[in-house]
Amino acid sequence: MNQFGVFAENSFRTRLLRRSFNLTAGLRFDAVNGLTALSPRINASFDIIPEVWTLRGGWGITAKAP
Repeated sequence: MNQFGVFAENSFRTRLLRRSFNLTAGLRFDAVNGLTALSPRINASFDIIPEVWTLRGGWGITAKAP
């Protein structure tokens, strides 16, 4: 079995409406036995009430099982 994988990620942090907003996006490339797959991912968080409530969410596609 021949496998190759690489992952690239970038993070962005700013203040939005005087609250902390974080965004992280990444892309994974896998090559397994001649088949290739791209797996995008994105995560975000926003402080609703600082130090108390944070809204978090994410989305991604999994093309390769662990």
